[in-house]
Amino acid sequence: MDDEEDLQLSIILALGVWLLNCAVRSFKRGYVYKEKHGTKKFYKDEDPFGFWLQIILGGGFGSLLLLYFIQRWIKILIINT
Repeated sequence: MDDEEDLQLSIILALGVWLLNCAVRSFKRGYVYKEKHGTKKFYKDEDPFGFWLQIILGGGFGSLLLLYFIQRWIKILIINT
């Protein structure tokens, strides 16, 4: 593994964990932000489409990035053994 690949995998891991963490945190508190600085919010009960869209997209992309990271990591481990 070279340094560039290490950096890519580190960024993918950090981004995947961050996206999943944001989705889980938003799901637990019951709202997601619509605009920057917390001025407007999508509440679960008032706007379910906006709320669930952000939860599903964040969780989905985070999961895909983590699955990609795991697949690459396993491939690297198999090649190096």
